[in-house]
Amino acid sequence: MTKKKKNSIIGILSTILVLFSCAGCLFGCEKPDDNGDRESKKLSGYEAFVKEYFDVIRRLDPEKYLSLYPEELVDKEAEEGYDGSKAEMIGLIDDEFDMMREAFKDDSVKILKLEYKIADVVHIDAEELEELNKQFKKYDIDLIIEDSVNISTKVIVPVDGKKQDITMELQLIKANGKWCLFEDDFYALRQLLPSYVEDEDYYGYEEPEEYYEEESN
Repeated sequence: MTKKKKNSIIGILSTILVLFSCAGCLFGCEKPDDNGDRESKKLSGYEAFVKEYFDVIRRLDPEKYLSLYPEELVDKEAEEGYDGSKAEMIGLIDDEFDMMREAFKDDSVKILKLEYKIADVVHIDAEELEELNKQFKKYDIDLIIEDSVNISTKVIVPVDGKKQDITMELQLIKANGKWCLFEDDFYALRQLLPSYVEDEDYYGYEEPEEYYEEESN
C-alpha cells in the first residue's frame, strides 16, 4: 500500500489547499484574535467547533468527522465522484482511522481522555479571504466564506500514566454563519505513540502485518 501524507480526505479540498497554500495563506496569516480572557466568556463559534472536533477525534468517528466539513463541499465531492459517494467517503475515512485505532489499541495511550487548550488564533485578512472565495467559486462550490481562522491547539493525552502534549493545527472556515473544518493536522497524534520515530514515514509508525494482508486480499 502506498502511503500518502494527509492534507485532506476530500479530493477537491486537497486541490484547493495546494493552490491556497501556494499563495501563503495557510497557517501564516496576520490579524491575531484579541477576544481577551476566554475563560470569562461563553465559547465563541469557533471555540465551540474546536470542542466538537476533539469530541470526534476522541472517538475516531468517521461519519461525524466527514460532517465537520462544509455540506456543500461534501455534496460536490460526491457529485464529481472523486472519492465516490458519501458512504464511500466515510469508508475511506474509516480506513484512515483504522490505522490509528490499531496504533492506539495499547492501553498505554488513553486517547479517550484527550484534553486540549487553544493556544493561538489567527484570522486571515480580507485579501486572503477573497482568494479563498475565488478558489471555491472556481470549483463551482456554492459557498461564500465569511471568515477563516488558523488555530493552534495544545493537545494533552495520558501516555504510560504521564501526561504528554503535542501541538495540532486546525484551519476553520465560516460560511452561512456556521463554522466548518477546512484543514487539520490529524496525524500529529502519531507523536503520542511509544514507537514513533520522527520523519520515519508519513505516519510515524508501521502498520501491523495483518493490515497489509487484508489490503492484498
